[in-house]
Amino acid sequence: MKKIFLAVCLLCSLSVFVSAKENEKQQFRVNAEAEVKVTPDRASMTFGVYYKDADLKKGRSQMQKVIADALAFCRKNGVQEKNLKTDYISVSPRYSNKFSKSSGYDKEVLEYDLTQTFTVVLEDVSKYDTILYGLLELGINKVENIAFYSSQVRKYRDEARLLAVKAAKEKATLLSNAAGVKLGKVINLSEDSVYTPYYGRNNFANASQNMTQYEGGYEGEGFSAGQTAIKASVSLVYEID
Repeated sequence: MKKIFLAVCLLCSLSVFVSAKENEKQQFRVNAEAEVKVTPDRASMTFGVYYKDADLKKGRSQMQKVIADALAFCRKNGVQEKNLKTDYISVSPRYSNKFSKSSGYDKEVLEYDLTQTFTVVLEDVSKYDTILYGLLELGINKVENIAFYSSQVRKYRDEARLLAVKAAKEKATLLSNAAGVKLGKVINLSEDSVYTPYYGRNNFANASQNMTQYEGGYEGEGFSAGQTAIKASVSLVYEID
C-alpha cells in the first residue's frame, strides 16, 4: 500500500497547577494530536437485490439467479470466497388494492417484497469500478453501503501515536521556554480517544453524486478512494522544577 504523506495536527494547551501542599511541585500539561494519511487498500461494498412479485416462487427464483450470477462474476474477477458474504434474506407479504375493470371495484391483491443482500470485500481497490458496474449490469438493483479502509490500521495508529508524543514533547519545550518555566520529568502520559471514520457512502445515489468529494477525486475515468486519516491524541504532564 502506498502511503501518500504524514500530517501532524497539534492541539496544545498549557496548564500550571498550584498544589494545596507546599512541598508538592507545580505541573505543566501539554496536549497534541497527530494524524497519518494513508490510501485505503480495502473496499467493502454491500449490494442487494429487490423484487416485488405476486408469485412467491417466481420472485424467489429470479432473485436467486441474480445473486448466483453476481457471486460468480465476483469470483471470476478474483474476489476470494472468504470475501463474499450473504447478509440477510427478507420476504414480506404486501396487500394492495387494484381496480378491476370487469367487476368495477378494487380487488385486494397479495404480493411479496423479496430482498437479499450480500457483501463483497475487495483486497484490490483498483477493481472497484469493474465490480460495482459489472454487478449493476447483472441486475443488482440496490447498493446499500460502500466503505474504504486500511487493513493496517494498528500499524498506522501506532505511528500516529509516536508522532503525537514527539509533537507534544516539542511543544512542551517551546512553550515552557517561552514562559520561562523549567521542565522536570514526565509524571503522567495519557492517550485520548480519537474517532477515525472510514470513507463510505450509505447508498449508490450518494456514492455517485459525491465521488469527487474524496481527496483525490477521479483518476482518469476510474474512481479513486483518496485518503483516510488515522489519528492519535496524547497528553503529557511534566513536573516544574
